[in-house]
Amino acid sequence: MKHTGTRAAFVPRPTPLASCLAVALTMGTAGAFLPASASTTDSDAVDARIIAAAPPNLTDAEREFFVRRVREIAAFVPPVLPANTVTVTNCNDAGAGSLRDAVANVTTGGTVDMSTLACSKITLTSGAIAIGQADLTIQGPGLGLEVSGNDNDRVFWHVGAGTLKVNDLAVTHGRKYLQNGSTGNAGGACIFSAGTAQLKNVWAKYCDTGSNGTTTVVRGGAVYGKTGVGLQSSLVTGSTAHSSVFEARGGGVYTPGSLVVVNSVISGNTATGSLATGGGAQTGSRRTQGTDGGTSVFKYSALSQNESATFGGGAYFTGNTTILQSTISGNASCRGGGSYFVGSGSVTSPWSVASSTVSGNVAHCGNGAAGLVVFGNNASIEDSTIAFNTTRGGTSTKYGAGVRVATANNLELQNTIISNNTTALTDGVKVDDLGGHASATTSGAANLVYYPSSLVTPGGTILLQDPSLRALANNGGPTLTHMPNFGSVVIDAGNNASGATVDQRGTGFPRIRGPAPDIGAVEFNLPDLIFRNGFD
Repeated sequence: MKHTGTRAAFVPRPTPLASCLAVALTMGTAGAFLPASASTTDSDAVDARIIAAAPPNLTDAEREFFVRRVREIAAFVPPVLPANTVTVTNCNDAGAGSLRDAVANVTTGGTVDMSTLACSKITLTSGAIAIGQADLTIQGPGLGLEVSGNDNDRVFWHVGAGTLKVNDLAVTHGRKYLQNGSTGNAGGACIFSAGTAQLKNVWAKYCDTGSNGTTTVVRGGAVYGKTGVGLQSSLVTGSTAHSSVFEARGGGVYTPGSLVVVNSVISGNTATGSLATGGGAQTGSRRTQGTDGGTSVFKYSALSQNESATFGGGAYFTGNTTILQSTISGNASCRGGGSYFVGSGSVTSPWSVASSTVSGNVAHCGNGAAGLVVFGNNASIEDSTIAFNTTRGGTSTKYGAGVRVATANNLELQNTIISNNTTALTDGVKVDDLGGHASATTSGAANLVYYPSSLVTPGGTILLQDPSLRALANNGGPTLTHMPNFGSVVIDAGNNASGATVDQRGTGFPRIRGPAPDIGAVEFNLPDLIFRNGFD
């Protein structure tokens, strides 16, 4: 169904947005973004294996980015282990010294240590690893070790109400399928937690959760956490949540609690069903059997090439949400190809997208934004670039292919580019950057909106001028961005109402490089691209 378009503690729900954001900010970037030349192995063969395991349909820039991120995450540093540790001594499915045996014999709060294993794979042939402890840490030796569910059952099944931590490991080929009439939870094929699932330096991939139940909602193709999910320097790829007759939510990750994603990649996941939302990730749902989601924070992360059948190709959020210094690209859905924000009882502040890029996403049902949809709450977008998103099959350019404010709410825009977004109509492709509800309003300053389809833009907005953006690329920092060309009208034309000290790329990339900030997610610095990995 894929289209071909373009660290630290985890705080569970109901954590206030400020607290969750504080946690994310403390995670920082130091040590997480090593240049490829500093990776543990520098060979074309390693890169070829990474590319072979990458999600399909990545652009060249996304593929380069993916290889770099896997190399960074694979750099393993042996941890200091607590006294309450049981060591895994072999790679058998069961029996003395196995992973299954170690989990059964460690006490709550302890660690199961696989860091000394020399093998590359543990294949589970007798079912999921059941974890009854309230709190447990699974410590691996790095991404060189894979624990596989053998496409037969879940991999890790945590029924405790505390926190399951999984570190330095690949978790793959988990499968959970719930037949119509069966009891249980159709969710979390690779990692399921009745409490909080916290992943650090983990690659969860090829995970499959589904059901043919007429009333069974499928939640979280790869990872499910009832209280919350945290991803730190981790990847969730190639996974799916699917229902043949009912609803599916969160092809990669689902939680009705809080979601914190830092230095991570969620890519190539799908959600399919009669109503399917959150191709990459989802927090909560306003639908049947749903609950209002907790706080979501994305920082220095990528949502790319995910797809859902109905709403929110990249992600679907129902709680307080902050997207910070991240890139949402190449995702697809009926509506809200990049992300869909839905107001709920747990929303207490405007949704925030800051110093981020939303690019190349697709909405394929018409009259719904390909970039971002805001529904039922105020929102703010600052220091960001929303460009080259495409809506297919539309009937009018009043809806906004880049950003759609679907209800009578306010959108604050500061120092942001919304441009080059289009809707394909029967009489041709039309520019369709910003639109929405007739009573929706905007506020802010120092923006460029090429064509505000149906909303009045804030005073001083630059209109009907192309920002002259380069293609999405690695311009330094941990995520892909659009660099303006020489002579672009956005250069030195912005403001710094946000008070940011760096642009989307982070440390080493100041927010102001001239008399004033540039409008958009990044500051113009093409002469420095020889040092694009952020060191000189």
